[in-house]
This record gives sequence, C-alpha cells and structure tokens, in this order.
Amino acid sequence: VKVSKMAVAGLSVDWIKNWEKYGKSEVLQLCRNLTESKNYEEDVTMRAVQQVVYEVAYHVIRGNLKQEQAASALSDIMELRDDMCSILADVFCILDIETNCLEDKVRRDHFTQLVLACLYFISDTLLKERLDPETLESLGLIKQSMQFNQKSVKIKTKLFYKQQKFNLLREENEGYAKLISELGQDLSGNISSDSVLENIKSLIGCFNLDPNRVLDIILAVFECRPEHDDFF
Repeated sequence: VKVSKMAVAGLSVDWIKNWEKYGKSEVLQLCRNLTESKNYEEDVTMRAVQQVVYEVAYHVIRGNLKQEQAASALSDIMELRDDMCSILADVFCILDIETNCLEDKVRRDHFTQLVLACLYFISDTLLKERLDPETLESLGLIKQSMQFNQKSVKIKTKLFYKQQKFNLLREENEGYAKLISELGQDLSGNISSDSVLENIKSLIGCFNLDPNRVLDIILAVFECRPEHDDFF
C-alpha cells in the first residue's frame, strides 16, 4: 500500500467487498504507513488518517460494512497514534451532522449502531464534547438532552462570560497595592483626576479588581486626604 502525496484518494471498493480476506489488513497497513511516514507534515498526516477513518465509518452508514467489522478495524487503528480517539470523535461529529441532514432513518441507525460498537475503546467524555445532545440521548450516554443543554449553557456562561472579581486585598495584593500607590501619590504636580481615573480603570481590568471594592478604597483614601477634595 503506497501513501498518497497529500491524502488518501479513497478506499478501494475491492477492499470493502473483500474486507475479511484482505480489505481490513490493507486499511490497517495504509494507516500504519501514514503514521510512520516522515515525508509529510504532521497536519497532512493527521488529515489523511482522518479521511481513512471517515471513509471506513461512511461505508458502514451506507450499509457496505457491518458495524462490528468497522469497529474491530477502528479499534486497531486507535493504537497507531496517541490522538486517534480524538480524531475518531471528530469524524463522528461530522457524520452526526451529515446523517441528521440526510433525514434517512436507516443510515442514521447505522451511524448510531457504529458509535455504540465503538464505545468500548473511545471515551464517552470525548463523545459528549463532540456529538449533538439528542444523539447522546439516543446512545444512552445522557438521560435527557434538554437538561444536558441547560447544564452546558450554564457551564459555558460561567467559563466564558462570568467576570472574575477579587474583593479581598490578599486575593490580588499586587493590584490593590498599585491602586493605593496611584491614589497616595503626590498630587501637587500636574496630575489630573482624569489620568488617575484611567489608570485605575486599567488596574481594574488588568488585575480583575472588584469595582465596588475599588470605590470603597478611593473613599477611604479621600477620608485620609481631605485637603485634596477637588481632586477626589
């Protein structure tokens, strides 16, 4: 089996028809050659292996291969690279979308049966990251897709949109120390309240300071420096 220059052009139909005789071994050898080849960049090799995995899975969806046959081959392919489980999960993600768009129940069933056949060597955590919640529910990996969606939204909101704010001085001592230095500097020169305010905003953003606590400190410093009431 020769490695193509950029990627795999397609699995031989003859391999699929004679899967048990020599088709499976040819596919495994192809993947082995791809992973061991030093002639191509890593991303090219990864895409080529991904295409082989995709085509094996797609032949199952089309009914040309049995789920058990493909799962056995994919299990062997998993041993060739450390990231093969992630590559397979990505392929399942693509096929999940495609079979949903086809609205063909038979092919959709073939897909879910293939995923079920592969559960013994691919982590359900990876599948939960990649597959649609309704697919996960049909596979029995989650109880209810609606609850899973709600939980996912809450987690993503907490991770990506909830602002972390430090209220206690010991939680972000450098930020609050710079804030106090900014407020306690000599104000007799050409220092305007607008420039100090901009610096304070930068400190809040840089060190994730709690704006309410910052205001409290500003008032505390003002209380100690009443002679600069115009500035404050």
